[in-house]
Amino acid sequence: SIEAVKGDVQEFVLVREDSATGWLRISKRSGTGLIEAVIHPDDVSELSRLVDFGLSRLGTAKVVYCLAPEYQVDLQSVLKLRGFGEVADYVTLVKTMTVRGSQTERFRATVPSI
Repeated sequence: SIEAVKGDVQEFVLVREDSATGWLRISKRSGTGLIEAVIHPDDVSELSRLVDFGLSRLGTAKVVYCLAPEYQVDLQSVLKLRGFGEVADYVTLVKTMTVRGSQTERFRATVPSI
């Protein structure tokens, strides 16, 4: 994630069979915790464990927030089972920007033969 988060921030990656299947970022600032989690659809069964790990790392946080996008239904379910409730809706706005490349030369990529 490239978003800047203030406070004490830790990021973790869930690895299964040499592949990253989940990501967790927790941050804590002034007694408030924030959890962000993403999991591969094939490993949804590990989402509860990932969220619980994040909550355990936040320890003494008085309030914990977790942004759960509308499409992350599994994350919403896990959070509800742990006593989380919906506080507000949010909207993400995206601006696409393109820049014309200045280099016009073409390069060949080497491809290994098997």
